Amino acid sequence: MMFAPFGFGFGQPAVPVQTYTLDQQRALAASTLRKVRAFLLGAYRFEARYADYPNDRVSIQSGGVVLGAAQLVAGVRYNVFWDYQGESGSEIGWKFRGDSGLPDSVCTMEDSMADDPNVGVPGNLLQMAASISRAQTFYDVIVNYEIYGSVVKPEEPRPKRESNPDQKADGQPEKDHQPDEDYEDEEPDYAGMVATKWNAIFERVKADEHDVECMFVHSRQGCLAPAGTCQFKHTSLADNPPSDGVSRTMNAFDYYSMGWDSD
Repeated sequence: MMFAPFGFGFGQPAVPVQTYTLDQQRALAASTLRKVRAFLLGAYRFEARYADYPNDRVSIQSGGVVLGAAQLVAGVRYNVFWDYQGESGSEIGWKFRGDSGLPDSVCTMEDSMADDPNVGVPGNLLQMAASISRAQTFYDVIVNYEIYGSVVKPEEPRPKRESNPDQKADGQPEKDHQPDEDYEDEEPDYAGMVATKWNAIFERVKADEHDVECMFVHSRQGCLAPAGTCQFKHTSLADNPPSDGVSRTMNAFDYYSMGWDSD
């Protein structure tokens, strides 16, 4: 993994490589793009799955309340529906978490994408939208973007470090310790980094549906479209060292400050 938000990383089982025909790649990319655009352009609705009993496991069969994004209640599960340019669908049992822990979730998701041979980069919007395993995070960020205009609430505070290297165990300052130039009293602003990166991605694809990274170009199989014919962006990883699969020790500040948005 490239980085973990708070320094923790765990081994993951090997992910099988997926293969497609060219027609299958084109169909999946087009379908996923319509899904993304449906949410960015408001062609969706949420229906409370357990409107009267949020913690009950019995699904409501009828009479669910149709909601817009700004009316969602944290902790309640919803059915999600979209319909855009002939593409329609639903995700069952998505739980609205509000903004709780979202920066960490996005960073963890990006780590998994970087290590996934079917993605190959730390963050790809179409891959996120197409993946069942990443559906929770996708809807979390898309709903926040709709409600707040940002994938993460702008006012979210930066968490404090639990300890200070200038202090001994008894709380007294170390006399001979020289502060490290790289030391910061606060954790990196993951909320700000996530917002800067993904807000720009959403804004671009909202303005131009093809201004988004190809979902296959960096995968193990690669994009099968003949050179120059894919409708989506093919960003060279050679021009973006933090995402080249080699510089995996780069920290979060470097990763985001280099400007690679891998969308």
